[in-house]
Amino acid sequence: CTGHSSGERTCPLCSCMETLNTVRPLAENDDRASFDCGRASLNGWFQRNAWRNQMTGVSRTYVLPDPTQPQQIRGYVTLAAGEIRREFLPKGQQRNMPDPMPIVLLGQLAVDVAHQGSGVSKVLLAATFTFAVHVSKTIGSFALVTHPLDDNARAFYQRWGFSTLEPDPQQAMYIR
Repeated sequence: CTGHSSGERTCPLCSCMETLNTVRPLAENDDRASFDCGRASLNGWFQRNAWRNQMTGVSRTYVLPDPTQPQQIRGYVTLAAGEIRREFLPKGQQRNMPDPMPIVLLGQLAVDVAHQGSGVSKVLLAATFTFAVHVSKTIGSFALVTHPLDDNARAFYQRWGFSTLEPDPQQAMYIR
């Protein structure tokens, strides 16, 4: 998103009032306990595992804090290195590729119920795209891959250009 990276106040891609530079790594003193996206599994993971995974380097969680209360979290996204089997790719993309293929895994993306519909998910996804492109230019990565929890999440990712890896039994979605 050029608006976020150029420091504009409003993003021309998503017309949100947030800027990409407000997305930051999770900090130990962030208020994870009061975060509620409406899904117990995402809330529980964020509250119990996000900080431990951050400290051990298993994954990285990035948050969009409230500008007036920086420890209050509007939304988060978690990324990790991963791989996907070459056979799950469309036939035209398999030739002469390594097996498995390196990817950036978008593990979770969640927005607190108080901020759903306000563009927070768009800002977090724009940040994710930026991070994934950086990784692919730095160490190599075939795609950004996610495993949507339900049809609503699948539709969200599809609107942003993700495609389903049909042969994958988990029906992962990816974007180059």
